[in-house]
Amino acid sequence: MLEEHFDDADLWPSKRRTGVLAKIFMAPLLLIVVPLYLVFVFLSIFLLLLFTITGIGPLLHFYFSRGERHLVDREKLIATHSEIFLLDAPADLNSASAGAPYKIAVRLTFPNKNAGYPPVIFPQGLAATMMATMKIQEYLETAGFASVNFDRFGVGLSDPNNTGLPPSAHDVAREMDFVMRHCDELLSQRGGYGDAGRKWIAVGGSMGAIVATAFMTVYPDRLSGFLNLDGFPHGFVTVDKLYLNTYAPMWGLYGKLAPTGMMRLLFSFAKGMVKSHFESKTFDWRSIIAQMNQSQFFKNARVEFNTMISCADLTCAAMENFSTVKMDKSMMRLVCGVAPFESVLINEPKGERERVVTTERSNSELGADWLRTEVTGPALERWLSSSLAAASGPLSIDRSLTSCSLGSHPVGSTVGGVPASTPLWPLTPQLRAMSVRVMSMRSYDGGDGAMGEQMYSQNCRNHSAAEHTLQAALARSGKRIVYPKLTHGGGFAQTTEIRKFTIEIAEDILCWTGR
Repeated sequence: MLEEHFDDADLWPSKRRTGVLAKIFMAPLLLIVVPLYLVFVFLSIFLLLLFTITGIGPLLHFYFSRGERHLVDREKLIATHSEIFLLDAPADLNSASAGAPYKIAVRLTFPNKNAGYPPVIFPQGLAATMMATMKIQEYLETAGFASVNFDRFGVGLSDPNNTGLPPSAHDVAREMDFVMRHCDELLSQRGGYGDAGRKWIAVGGSMGAIVATAFMTVYPDRLSGFLNLDGFPHGFVTVDKLYLNTYAPMWGLYGKLAPTGMMRLLFSFAKGMVKSHFESKTFDWRSIIAQMNQSQFFKNARVEFNTMISCADLTCAAMENFSTVKMDKSMMRLVCGVAPFESVLINEPKGERERVVTTERSNSELGADWLRTEVTGPALERWLSSSLAAASGPLSIDRSLTSCSLGSHPVGSTVGGVPASTPLWPLTPQLRAMSVRVMSMRSYDGGDGAMGEQMYSQNCRNHSAAEHTLQAALARSGKRIVYPKLTHGGGFAQTTEIRKFTIEIAEDILCWTGR
């Protein structure tokens, strides 16, 4: 039995008892941290009142917004950058457009050399635009990839979502397919970059990873490779009250505060991070910050929380028995304890470009060390062999059911908002035919300190570790790489790592296809 391997293993850090010495040392720290936190809260409230009552904030925001117009002027940007264009989406493509046609901003780039690799597409994360991932796109250009970056409806340079309706998982999947089909034609016209039937590689970060899996559920066998860049786990649908009832309203509040200049003030402290993490040759940090200072940026992020959970709900259904929400405690322990392919120390923005393979791990990980491979390896393989679905056809599921802990579908009346006329396809057979790499940033945006450890519950961490492990284990060729010292956002800045693993995925595909 699996349980015998866990009797002496401390796998649930959130349930550890704090030792006497730890309490002694933590007491003075709390005496310092708590007052500082209260000072920060009161200072924020004071600045907000000062900015709004005196009118200084709104005036400054108005002044700087006028100066930034050229940085976010879509028509001027398209005229300046020939690789960016607008794609006319039909009125029925996205239910959130309420029957109105809209324009999608797309950036299609070709490399100087043709390595014969499949094209790459970037489904974006929550509150992320293609400006934020252009740095990665440029690195892939140097490696021989044609790649496509685009902004979803309501995001970035695409038409704003003025209806306030959240797109469903089905909507974003259809939109991604629409962009890919159009770019397939452009790639074919260019010659030597594939044909309309060629499969793609998806590089999905954060929410972008769950958009990619939702896409695969509706459009099977369109992807042959998948780089999961610290993706949002579908298992978070079981704890989504945190997101829909707490974080989502916070973003709505940010949108209301934007005209006061308060968010601009806060973003002024993030210039260094934006510059080091996301600045590209095409767009510098000023353009990215200008885009973030738009009220629409926050309002749309608020709406897309529902979209993200809709994608998670759909993926839960498509993962069948491999959904982490269906795992019992024993299996969750097993999958969370599986050692990754590598644990790596690297941080490019800080000048630490040397790649150091280590046994070090984040406090967010389970236990003092990963379980022994001789224990987890055979046990995981036995479970995979016994649980893999043999069916290759569409799923027959009750679309009225939901894994969402709120008890109702986040968008629409069916899982993922997918109508009954559209078949849903299982994910496991697709993953078994794909090359997959998963880059897991394990410090959960708060570092490995005491404060950071409280940002996500252990339940959230377990779902993340389990899903990332399973995607790599299920793949025909799969690796999970852990970065114990990186934050979630810091992972997007590791361009050499992303380039390395995208090349690995492409080389796998070329080997299988004999190209």
